[in-house]
Amino acid sequence: MGVLLRERVPLRMPVSILIDPSNRCNFKCRFCPTGDKELLSAIGRKETVMGFDQFKKIINDLGSWIESESKRPNNIGLYKDGEPLINKRIIDFIRYAVEAKVSERVYMTTNGALLNTGLSEEIVDSGLTHIRISVEHVTDSGYTDITRTKVSYDQILDNVAMMWKAKNKKSSSLHIHAKIVGTYLKDEMIRKFESDFNPITDSTTIETIMGWSDSSSHDFSMGLVKHDQKRYSSKLCSQPFSRLAVCANGDITICCVDWAHSLLLGNVNNTSLKEAWNSEILRSIRVQHLTGNHHKESPCINCDYFKNQGVDDNIDSEINRLKSLYV
Repeated sequence: MGVLLRERVPLRMPVSILIDPSNRCNFKCRFCPTGDKELLSAIGRKETVMGFDQFKKIINDLGSWIESESKRPNNIGLYKDGEPLINKRIIDFIRYAVEAKVSERVYMTTNGALLNTGLSEEIVDSGLTHIRISVEHVTDSGYTDITRTKVSYDQILDNVAMMWKAKNKKSSSLHIHAKIVGTYLKDEMIRKFESDFNPITDSTTIETIMGWSDSSSHDFSMGLVKHDQKRYSSKLCSQPFSRLAVCANGDITICCVDWAHSLLLGNVNNTSLKEAWNSEILRSIRVQHLTGNHHKESPCINCDYFKNQGVDDNIDSEINRLKSLYV
């Protein structure tokens, strides 16, 4: 275990920054807001693929901030609302971020359906440090039910095996991780996932279905979670104190599960990441979290995400100290 977040706050810059190459997805998963086109249309969230010039601007901006602080984030994640492999310049994105040395780790989360031999080899050669494959089921019918698209489980398995082969062929240090939501799977299905993926990945995890912001208004758990009965593991969400996320259209938000883009700090076209991190808007959001006084429209009021916050991110012990700094 590394240095705990509670030992590091307040931070001069976030430990993790997500940059979304595409908020479009080739799946329409039942547990993901991106899969609900009517909902996204109702809130005005348009499908967007980030341009390479905009991505370079974000990385260059981050580089200037790092230079002024003599610090850098632990992680740059190339994903958020959509499937990053939809972006035709994704390899250029990875290489640019890696070569700029703006983070200790550059990683990506993908559903793996768009992988092929050439792309797998390019990813292995790109300098990406970690790739996470979100496996949605272990049968074709299960994939169809969850993703609401026609996709073969064996194809996903073959795609990951293809990348594993490319990694070993090139003696690459790329860490390949496969994860699956076990909430809706029977025990024998979980065992199948492990027996299929353990030989072709560096690690695997079985996860519970993820909570989202504004969970009580929009239930993406497929009815499997009673949000009002879910126990809190933390009193305080660490996201406003440790993360930033850049949406595919350049909007800056504080949270990876802010699917409605309700917690905006500006847009990278007119606001630097440093300005967003030190903004009065973000200070106000931090105060709301510290005092439990969210405004009525805040998606944080009914958010499930931080209820399963890990030990590393728990900053409850620092609430009074942080109040003295922000309130």
